[in-house]
Amino acid sequence: MVLEQRTRTEQGQLGEDAAVTHLQREGHAILARNWRWNRSEIDIVSWDGFRIVFHEVKLRSGCVLSANDPRLWMPSMAQKKRIIQAGHVYLRHEVGRLVECQFDVVLVSLLNQQVHVTRITDAFSGGHGWGRVVG
Repeated sequence: MVLEQRTRTEQGQLGEDAAVTHLQREGHAILARNWRWNRSEIDIVSWDGFRIVFHEVKLRSGCVLSANDPRLWMPSMAQKKRIIQAGHVYLRHEVGRLVECQFDVVLVSLLNQQVHVTRITDAFSGGHGWGRVVG
């Protein structure tokens, strides 16, 4: 089936699967997927060897990442707030102690049967600006 013709749910799952594969190649251990608290969801929780990283996955089909400003893909302020709150709850309930954490955005683009993944590290934790783009 053509990637762009899949349902939103199928594309979302494909995007998260691509993000997980990308993160694992970068050395992340996946701790949780689609972790929920109240009305909030964290798409992927991982351990990079130094900190727990909370990842928001953003998927677009029919476009090229380089043609768009990655900041246009950022979660809304309200969504960032929910993700940060859920991340803090995750640390209290699942880890049981304070550890260093980071909030990243993983951009997944589907175009011409190709999947492209770009990670923006430290995208919105503690107001550190836009973060750093990692291949």
